[in-house]
Amino acid sequence: ERTNECVSRGTKLLEEKKYGQAKSEYKTALTLNEINMEAFIGLGESCHGLGDVDGANEAFQQAISSPESTGKQKLLMRLGLIACRYEYYEAALGAYDQLISTYQLDPRLFYNKALIHVRKKKSLERHFLF
Repeated sequence: ERTNECVSRGTKLLEEKKYGQAKSEYKTALTLNEINMEAFIGLGESCHGLGDVDGANEAFQQAISSPESTGKQKLLMRLGLIACRYEYYEAALGAYDQLISTYQLDPRLFYNKALIHVRKKKSLERHFLF
């Protein structure tokens, strides 16, 4: 219950772009429940908002490897979309790989994974042109 309260407060703070306070709430949530996938995702978004690329990437990877990720299709989808939006392509691909291994018959997963590869390729091309 307290973990969910921290995650809810963190989400509200993220919406208000108060990234430092949101990060604190998510860290508290993870202290209470060290495998909470939603807290890891929020922590990743908070770190990204603060410009902490390594922290964001680590939090997203921990969300993927969390035991809670099994059977949490919506959270893994959300993670994949968020990670892709912020250009953490390996985390996004990891989320979709896990989804595909569980929900193999859903063609949307393969489509989304293909889109991530396209965005990753375009991002690499953009970086090498400049």
